[in-house]
Order: sequence, then structure tokens, then C-alpha cells
Amino acid sequence: MMEPFVVTGWRAALYAKAEILLRAGRRTEEALNLVRPDDSGWASTTECRDFAEVLGKAGRIDEAIELLVPHLDKSWLLSVLVDITDGQGRDEGVLELIAPLADHARQARGEEHRDYAFSDAQELQARVLERAGRADEAIRILGQELAGRRFLAQNTLIAYAELLARHG
Repeated sequence: MMEPFVVTGWRAALYAKAEILLRAGRRTEEALNLVRPDDSGWASTTECRDFAEVLGKAGRIDEAIELLVPHLDKSWLLSVLVDITDGQGRDEGVLELIAPLADHARQARGEEHRDYAFSDAQELQARVLERAGRADEAIRILGQELAGRRFLAQNTLIAYAELLARHG
């Protein structure tokens, strides 16, 4: 069904076919080759994100992380990093990558800047801390952010409330 769209080279169809192949549990290399950026695509943050997601689904987590790291100046990639590493034993490394960005968000709010570039970094940091078995630390950090009004987005309030609810 996807093949007529794949033949045209439509990126969305290529990614859909790659996911179908991966879900079928076979032809991992074929799936990766469908979505691997060409030489010019490596500069595209979107293509790197998409390829990293497919690498993650193929179980090639270290390659996915390596691909994303040079692009983490784009805050919308943080959630991709957190998502593809969930349950993969990479939480400490992910925390090392997120911590400076969460600090940036704290400073931006503390200095009354309206730089929302990394507004979700604090909640993503707490999410990784929680899944790494460090829920108390996540609660403490987000609690301090809220008490000190060092957060940029309402989502941080919601993430904190949900975190508290999950841990009684």
C-alpha cells in the first residue's frame, strides 16, 4: 500500500515504510537505508531527528544519541532524545546532556529573560531522573524551581503535579 508513495521519494512514506519493516521485526538495514539522510541531509535537523528515531526503534540507541548530540541546540530535539532512550539504560548520559540546558532555562527565568528555547528542559530532566530511580531528586529539583519561580512554561507546573501524584 505504501509502495506507490515510497517510489516518489516522499519522506513521510519512507519513514512509514521503515517503521512497518521494523515492526515486522526484519530488514533493519533496509529500513535504515530508506531514511538515511544523503550527504546534504546530515545538515538538516529534521532529517537527523527522523533518522535518530528510526535508529532508536531499531535498537541502535548509541548511534541515535550520537546523531542528535550536535543538534541539541534545537530544544525540540530534547524530547526526542528522552523518548528514544527510555528504558535503554542511558539515563545517566542523557542527564549529562540535559543538565546544562535545564540550567540555561533556570538562568533565563532567574534573569527575567523570556528565552523559551529550553523551556521544557527542566521537566525532561525530572522525567529522566524519575525513570532512573531518582524520583526524590526530581521532586526536589522541580519543587525548588517552582518555589523560586525559575521555570518558563506552565508545563513545568503540570509535570511537577503529575510527578507528585505518581509518588504519593
